[in-house]
Amino acid sequence: MLMRLLAYRGASVVLGATALAGLVGCEGLEGARVRDNSSPAVAVRATFRPDALMRGDGARGGIEVGYDRYRGKDTQTLSAGRNVDLNDLRLDGPDRLNNEVTVQLLHMAYTHRARWGSNFEFEPMLGGGRQGLKFKIDPTNSALRPEISRYMPVFVYGLTPRWRFNDMLALEGRVSGTVGGSNGNLVRTYSFDAGLLVSPAPNVALRIGYSDRRLSAELSDSLSEIDVHVRGPAAALVFEF
Repeated sequence: MLMRLLAYRGASVVLGATALAGLVGCEGLEGARVRDNSSPAVAVRATFRPDALMRGDGARGGIEVGYDRYRGKDTQTLSAGRNVDLNDLRLDGPDRLNNEVTVQLLHMAYTHRARWGSNFEFEPMLGGGRQGLKFKIDPTNSALRPEISRYMPVFVYGLTPRWRFNDMLALEGRVSGTVGGSNGNLVRTYSFDAGLLVSPAPNVALRIGYSDRRLSAELSDSLSEIDVHVRGPAAALVFEF
């Protein structure tokens, strides 16, 4: 009986010490961050609108297929007593972390364009896609080089208001986002794009403007959350069939 009691107490001490060590390790935990105000974004999308989805009031449904990509870079200062944990590698401060992120999205969605009056168009979209995320850290002091690359299924949503001056020129905004993940990975994104839409031909247009994009991700092999906020010029090539 005495031996069992001692063994139980010993196991409790070990478990308590392990839990305390984990709490101490997480106490100085920081997210892996990128803040970039000069990050360009590019996109290509094509929308197929069969006659079967057209209505008499000018509304018309379609299937949108698109690809978006952007990159961002930043230097994150890690103070003494603070740490970043990415891909099961822990970086301890003090250090300066040179972070780089690449985000991609390939999606397919149903979209429905409605017209109010002769100038205003309103286009929601809903679908699914595949989110790509690559994040790497190049520390100044540590010899570790954490890097992750993930591709995850996501739910895609968006809304595009558009003011048409004529068939060749329009102002367009686009609010969109994704949420999803798999195997213990979770990702959320939010994007706002706005610009001038120029149509040199009936079925093709180029939007040139500005983009503001955010991403947060929790990964199964990383204690640190990835937090991205980038802004910059944006261009989108748009096809209509």
